[in-house]
Amino acid sequence: MIREDVLDFINSFRQFGDAVEDCFTSGNCFWFAYILSTRFDGAITYDVVANHFGCRISGITYDIRGDVSEDYEWEDWEFLVQNYDPLVIQRIYRDCIYK
Repeated sequence: MIREDVLDFINSFRQFGDAVEDCFTSGNCFWFAYILSTRFDGAITYDVVANHFGCRISGITYDIRGDVSEDYEWEDWEFLVQNYDPLVIQRIYRDCIYK
């Protein structure tokens, strides 16, 4: 089942300890979402208020901690890029993605 595959994949990163989780929850969450989206053909999501990225795979949103579907107000990242304030999107790219 895909959920177990995703969680096993996430746990393969987490086995290296808290530093890995800290890395992907303190400024590099986009890149972990990107890894998941590439590996499992998911959609990158974003919570505007929390400034946090995740990846939706088969209706469940994940980050380095696992299933975080209910922990945030997820929006589709591609939709936001096309429809949100361009200055905000530019700031997110500058401060979160390209940092």
